[in-house]
Amino acid sequence: MVIIFIVGSLFFLLTTLFNWLYLLLYKRRYTREKFAFSLLLHYTSIITLFLQYVLAPSYLETVINYCLVEILHWKELQFEQPSIVVIVAVIIILISYFNFTIKIYKNWNGGKSVDEIENYYGNQEVYILQESLKYITNPKSRILGQDEKLELEGTSYDQMNRSGGLVFDP
Repeated sequence: MVIIFIVGSLFFLLTTLFNWLYLLLYKRRYTREKFAFSLLLHYTSIITLFLQYVLAPSYLETVINYCLVEILHWKELQFEQPSIVVIVAVIIILISYFNFTIKIYKNWNGGKSVDEIENYYGNQEVYILQESLKYITNPKSRILGQDEKLELEGTSYDQMNRSGGLVFDP
């Protein structure tokens, strides 16, 4: 049972990693709320695996050795209980990684949702958890269309055509 849980956690980690990388690559199609939700899922998978590593390293060792020996036919590895130095180093690496991904989130230049624009013009600070909850409650949050962008800027189509176009990037 533990093996299934750990393998499931590893699969969840890889799935969430590929999901947020996909959203990052195709960010013009997706809103920051969806990216925030994807990041929270990814953080959950990382923390789950970290806790398994710290609290039950023998189970993680069993799973890794099973994969190496039974599936890949390699030699079995010997693991030791992680020391405090290793745990602190992993925590520092994780905090750095979380800060890096939060900077990507804060500087999101992908699709803009109506809620994001309202928050921007209202000078409201939003956080990853808030935007994730917005995405959960309204997963179809739409990306702002050209009509709405022009309306927010107070520009009509005639003015846009005369000026040669309008770039909107809050």
